Amino acid sequence: MIGAHLLRILVVLTLPLTAPQSLSQALFPTEIIYNNSSGSRDFRRSSIDEFGDEIIFGGTFREVVIFRFEYFGEFVPQGDETCTVRFYLNDDDSDGRPGFERPGTMIYESETFTIFPGFNSVALTDLDLTVPNRITWTADFDGLSGLGGDRASLVFSDPPSIGKSFDDIWKKTRSGLWVAARFNANPVANLAAQFVSKVDLSLNIVEAEILDKESASLTVQGPPGRRILVERSHDLETWTPVFVGKLESRRLRLIDINADVPFPRFFRTSLVQDKEITLTGPRFREDGLVEFTTSGPHGLRFKLQSTTDLLTWKDVSEFTFATRDINIIDDDLAETGPKIYRVILAPRFEPANQNTGDSN
Repeated sequence: MIGAHLLRILVVLTLPLTAPQSLSQALFPTEIIYNNSSGSRDFRRSSIDEFGDEIIFGGTFREVVIFRFEYFGEFVPQGDETCTVRFYLNDDDSDGRPGFERPGTMIYESETFTIFPGFNSVALTDLDLTVPNRITWTADFDGLSGLGGDRASLVFSDPPSIGKSFDDIWKKTRSGLWVAARFNANPVANLAAQFVSKVDLSLNIVEAEILDKESASLTVQGPPGRRILVERSHDLETWTPVFVGKLESRRLRLIDINADVPFPRFFRTSLVQDKEITLTGPRFREDGLVEFTTSGPHGLRFKLQSTTDLLTWKDVSEFTFATRDINIIDDDLAETGPKIYRVILAPRFEPANQNTGDSN
């Protein structure tokens, strides 16, 4: 029986984002995952009850570090006018209608802060919160009567440039029940706000599983758009490439099928230069030899191989990709008939005592 303990994972490259104690002072890459800050500001909505907007995030990452929203204060300051911001999961399905889940579990509550008259923009920069794709954010104003001249309003804006928002707002009644409100698209019930996420640049193998006696699956998580290399070894010395290419999304699932490689199998992943492997040619020279030009990620070792039957491949040359294109000559004139050529990455040999596990 093949036990799950036979599949081991070795991650040799991670790029952790080490933040100082205050996230508001941290320097790390960020991504706007919801932006509704460029629409008309002609409409506002006030309430003495907690209310806000249900939104769907865009972008890739979900580690919120900054939240911004706008409000309009219409009051003479007395010093007790405040606001509290909250985020909720839309997980209350008591209504029984799929897709119409009310705000339920609160996942964030800000400290109470003072508000001021006129148009104002608030930036909460002390967040470090993992969010799902859909949440409701709310504002709860206090110290105001809600009557004209003594109220605060959230500002409508539409359409969002990043992410999506339903044409409604959620309002929490005095009894604690959440009710949805719409205005027949006059205005569209979307509120001015922006969410900013931390961009996670770490590269890791996050899942691995033995499928049968020959194959295993693994999931790599890393920054989308970056080119990565995944390698396999059974002795921690000879590392054979199993994948090189760009991460099109946050995660990539690979299946390693190779009956010739026994378990345990070790896997590792690393970022490589963003350069595709190319092979151009052949060019037939006057001396009868065949010449090719190849290029690829700098520092990776590769082989040029040839075959006449697509079954048996013969090594022609082995080099390491450089910063410039490499010209390769096939000087084997003994074989006759048409040949097919390919470039593959070559295994790398590293003595076990040089492997130290995770490295940054």
